[in-house]
Amino acid sequence: DSAQAAVEGGEELLRAENDTCELCLTVLRALLDDGNHTGRAEMALVYDMYPALETLAELGTGDVARASQEVLALARGRDARWLPEDATGVPSAEEGADVLQEVMQDLADPLLPVRAHGLVALRRLVLERNPLVLRNIPRILDIFQAQLREEDTYVHEMAIAGLVGLSDIRPSETFPVLCASLLDAKNPVDVRAKAAEAVLRGGERCGELLAAHAPVILPALLRGTGDPDAFVRASCLSVF
Repeated sequence: DSAQAAVEGGEELLRAENDTCELCLTVLRALLDDGNHTGRAEMALVYDMYPALETLAELGTGDVARASQEVLALARGRDARWLPEDATGVPSAEEGADVLQEVMQDLADPLLPVRAHGLVALRRLVLERNPLVLRNIPRILDIFQAQLREEDTYVHEMAIAGLVGLSDIRPSETFPVLCASLLDAKNPVDVRAKAAEAVLRGGERCGELLAAHAPVILPALLRGTGDPDAFVRASCLSVF
């Protein structure tokens, strides 16, 4: 009886801890959604939480894992620490650095039209093969993927267009990330479906070069046809 009571007590404590953790993540997500409350000092605290958030996203259960992933995606999508600065902390004069600074400011704005404008500007830099963008493809991928979680149609359409542009210039780096998003069951349904759409549209742009990336793309799409959600299955089946 005492052992059973101890087990039940432990489970109850774990549920309480999960509820508290989920509540904290929900508040943090709300603060990140509202750029008015996340200045440089606040974002620095969020960056320090990356290791803990990554652990929760990987090992957490249910809603805690999903909430951790969402917070990480939002934070990484607005993380501008990789942009070059000179010794005084002023943005570098390197080509495109000033535009990228403006893009990151736009993406942190609470207004959807402003964030959409930032995505359009970033996609333009991608298509222009800006050297600073090309050296930071993983960061740019994070930015576009974070915006896939937006409910606004125009914003996530611009995010998909940006990912398609990346797959056009750096397919070997872009397709594995998109396929991983498609197959990650912890991602929301709409994110998995949008990742599938980006894979399909990017594959179409590859033309004859698609065969070189088929070992990555086709297994992911085939596995996606077995997704529990009909919307994701339909997105994956549309290529066949």
